[in-house]
Amino acid sequence: MQEREFEVWMEGFAATGESATAQLLGKYKGKTFMDAYLNYVKEKYGNSPPDYVDLTKPVIWGCNCYSTEIEARKYFG
Repeated sequence: MQEREFEVWMEGFAATGESATAQLLGKYKGKTFMDAYLNYVKEKYGNSPPDYVDLTKPVIWGCNCYSTEIEARKYFG
Protein backbone atom coordinates (compact mmCIF):
# COMPACT_ATOMS: atom_id res chain seq x y z
CA MET A 1 0.00 0.00 0.00
CA GLN A 2 1.33 3.39 -0.98
CA GLU A 3 1.28 6.48 1.22
CA ARG A 4 -1.13 9.27 0.40
CA GLU A 5 -1.98 12.62 1.91
CA PHE A 6 -4.91 12.90 4.33
CA GLU A 7 -6.52 15.94 5.88
CA VAL A 8 -6.74 15.57 9.66
CA TRP A 9 -9.81 17.30 11.12
CA MET A 10 -10.80 17.46 14.79
CA GLU A 11 -14.53 17.66 15.51
CA GLY A 12 -16.04 20.60 17.34
CA PHE A 13 -17.15 20.41 20.96
CA ALA A 14 -19.25 22.06 23.63
CA ALA A 15 -18.36 21.28 27.26
CA THR A 16 -17.83 23.02 30.60
CA GLY A 17 -18.70 26.43 29.22
CA GLU A 18 -16.20 26.14 26.38
CA SER A 19 -16.91 25.41 22.74
CA ALA A 20 -15.24 25.34 19.35
CA THR A 21 -16.15 24.38 15.81
CA ALA A 22 -14.34 21.71 13.82
CA GLN A 23 -10.81 22.59 12.81
CA LEU A 24 -8.33 21.42 10.23
CA LEU A 25 -5.18 20.26 12.01
CA GLY A 26 -3.27 19.87 8.77
CA LYS A 27 -2.44 17.53 5.93
CA TYR A 28 -0.29 14.48 6.69
CA LYS A 29 0.93 11.46 4.79
CA GLY A 30 0.29 7.85 5.69
CA LYS A 31 -0.78 4.51 4.31
CA THR A 32 -3.98 4.86 6.36
CA PHE A 33 -5.76 7.73 8.07
CA MET A 34 -4.50 6.42 11.42
CA ASP A 35 -0.91 6.63 10.12
CA ALA A 36 -1.53 10.23 9.05
CA TYR A 37 -3.05 11.03 12.47
CA LEU A 38 -0.01 9.55 14.23
CA ASN A 39 2.27 11.62 11.98
CA TYR A 40 0.35 14.72 13.10
CA VAL A 41 0.77 13.70 16.73
CA LYS A 42 4.50 13.13 16.30
CA GLU A 43 4.99 16.47 14.55
CA LYS A 44 2.92 18.37 17.11
CA TYR A 45 4.00 16.65 20.34
CA GLY A 46 7.19 14.74 19.56
CA ASN A 47 7.80 11.33 21.12
CA SER A 48 5.96 12.14 24.38
CA PRO A 49 2.40 13.26 23.60
CA PRO A 50 0.29 14.40 26.56
CA ASP A 51 -2.25 12.04 28.16
CA TYR A 52 -5.18 13.70 26.38
CA VAL A 53 -3.84 12.45 23.01
CA ASP A 54 -4.93 8.88 22.25
CA LEU A 55 -2.43 6.77 20.33
CA THR A 56 -4.80 3.83 19.82
CA LYS A 57 -7.56 5.75 18.03
CA PRO A 58 -7.73 9.23 16.49
CA VAL A 59 -8.96 11.18 19.52
CA ILE A 60 -7.64 14.37 21.16
CA TRP A 61 -9.21 15.75 24.35
CA GLY A 62 -12.09 13.34 23.75
CA CYS A 63 -12.77 14.83 20.31
CA ASN A 64 -12.69 12.46 17.36
CA CYS A 65 -10.48 13.21 14.40
CA TYR A 66 -11.65 12.60 10.84
CA SER A 67 -10.31 12.71 7.32
CA THR A 68 -13.05 15.02 6.01
CA GLU A 69 -14.52 18.35 7.03
CA ILE A 70 -18.06 17.00 6.59
CA GLU A 71 -17.51 14.26 9.19
CA ALA A 72 -15.79 16.67 11.59
CA ARG A 73 -18.63 19.21 11.40
CA LYS A 74 -21.42 16.67 11.78
CA TYR A 75 -22.28 17.42 15.43
CA PHE A 76 -20.80 20.76 16.47
CA GLY A 77 -20.14 22.56 13.19
